[in-house]
Amino acid sequence: MRTFARVRCDDGLTKTTTRVSRDNSVVVSTGNNIHTFSFDGTFGRTEDQDQVFSEVVAPLVESAMSGIHGTLFAYGQTGSGKTYTITGGDNYETRGMIPRALTAVFGHEDMKVCKAYYLEIYNEMIFDLLDDRRKIQLYSLDEDETTTVHLPHLTVKQVESEEEALDLFFRGNMSRSVGATMLNQSSSRSHCVFCLQLETDTHAAHLNFVDLAGSERTQDHTSKNINLSLHFLEQVVMNIQHNQQHVSFRNSTMTSLLRESLYGNCQTSFLMMLNPEELHASESLSTCRFAQRCRRISTQAIVNESLEQKITRLEAENEKLQEELVAAKLLLEEHDQIRLMLNELLSSMDHDAEYEISQQISFAHNSVRVDLDSEVILVTTSFQKPTKIAHSDITSCERMKSDSKSIFRLLDKDEKILAEFEYCNDKHITWLQSFEHWLGTEVLETSLEMRNTKIKNGKQTTLWRTLTAVKRKILKS
Repeated sequence: MRTFARVRCDDGLTKTTTRVSRDNSVVVSTGNNIHTFSFDGTFGRTEDQDQVFSEVVAPLVESAMSGIHGTLFAYGQTGSGKTYTITGGDNYETRGMIPRALTAVFGHEDMKVCKAYYLEIYNEMIFDLLDDRRKIQLYSLDEDETTTVHLPHLTVKQVESEEEALDLFFRGNMSRSVGATMLNQSSSRSHCVFCLQLETDTHAAHLNFVDLAGSERTQDHTSKNINLSLHFLEQVVMNIQHNQQHVSFRNSTMTSLLRESLYGNCQTSFLMMLNPEELHASESLSTCRFAQRCRRISTQAIVNESLEQKITRLEAENEKLQEELVAAKLLLEEHDQIRLMLNELLSSMDHDAEYEISQQISFAHNSVRVDLDSEVILVTTSFQKPTKIAHSDITSCERMKSDSKSIFRLLDKDEKILAEFEYCNDKHITWLQSFEHWLGTEVLETSLEMRNTKIKNGKQTTLWRTLTAVKRKILKS
C-alpha cells in the first residue's frame, strides 16, 4: 500500500510538534524524543488540494480507467482535515479529492459508463445516503462463497455527467451523521464510502473514497463504536502484516465491507491527516505508526475486464472449444473406422485360422487337427489312438530351431511338454501360424537368432504375432 501524510495548517499561535521534513518524511516531537517516519509523499502548509490530488488520487483514477480497482482511505484524528481533503472547502480552488476525481473521470476519453453509490457506517450499521425517500435505511452485509460482500437493495445510480455525479455526492453529504466534538463543531460521526463504478470498452473497475471518522477521547456510545472500529482496522492491518492465517475482517462492519481494499484485488492508498499542535502529538504519533504498518502490506491488484470484453473473450473461447470438439469428433470417427477395419481383419483372420486348423496336417512324426466345437487338439502318432489336449491346459508355446530341425512345443503351467511338432515346409508354417492365432498364448523363441528373422521362403511370423496381440487387447477392452 502507498501511504501519504498531510499536516494541516496551524494558526501560527499554538506550539507545533509535528512537521513535514525532507525526503517525504514527517517528524513528530514528544517531550525529549524525536520520531521520524517515511511516507510515499508528504504535504505541508505550502501544498494545496491540487498537489495532493495529482500525487495521491490521479494515479488511482488512471489505474481505474485501465481496469484496476482503487481505494483511498482518509485516516486521522478528529479535526485533522480529513473531510476537508476529501470533500473540499467553500470555493472552487479548494474543492476536494472526490470532486476533482469526478472531473478527471468524466474528462477521460475512454470513460463509457459511470455508476455511483454513497453509504455510511454509523454505530456499526450501514445506511444508504442516496435513498430518494430521504429516509435513512438499514442494510445488512451478505457474503458469497468468494467472500465478496454484497449490499442488497443499495441505491446505485448511473450518472451521465460530472454535474449529475456532484449533485449525488453533495446530496449524500446532507444526510451524513455529524455532531459537535471538542475539536470540531461539525465533525463526521460515521465512516463514509463514496464509490464510483467505472467502465470503458474493455475494462471495469470501482474507485472507493473512504472518509474514516476520527478517534475521540469521549466515552459516548458513538465515539466508543468509532474507536472500536478503528481499533479493528489496525488489528486487521497487523494480522496481514504478520502473515497470520486468520485475519479478523468480520470483527467490524467497516473491515468486512472494505475487505478487498485491504487484502484483495485493489490498489490502495492511505492519506494520513495530522494535526501539528503539541496537544495532539500523541495522536499524530499513533497515526504515523499505523501508517508504517500499512506500508508493509500489499494487495493483489489485477486488471479487470468490462462485461462486454468478458463476453467477447468467452465467446471466442467457446468458439475455439467448439472447433476443438469438432476436430475431436472427427478424430474419434477416424479411430472408430480404423477399429472397424481392424475388427474385420481380425474376424477374417479368425475365420481363416479356424478353417486351417480344423484340417488335419501331418508333421514329421505325428499329425494334428483341432476340434473347434470341443476346443480340443487331437494329436495322432503312428499306430496309436489320438491324444486329446484341451485348450485350457495349454499355458504357453515354444518354438525351437537348431541346425538340423525346427520344433514347435505345447507346454502346460509346469512347463511340461504336452506335444511337439517337427515342421519343415511352408504348409507346416502356415498351419502353425493359424494355430498360434487360435490359441492366443505366448510363443517363446528359444534361439536368439530366430527373433524377428525370416523363416523358410522369406516368410515372417512377426506380423502375425503382432496382429494376434492386438486382437487380445481389443477383446480385453
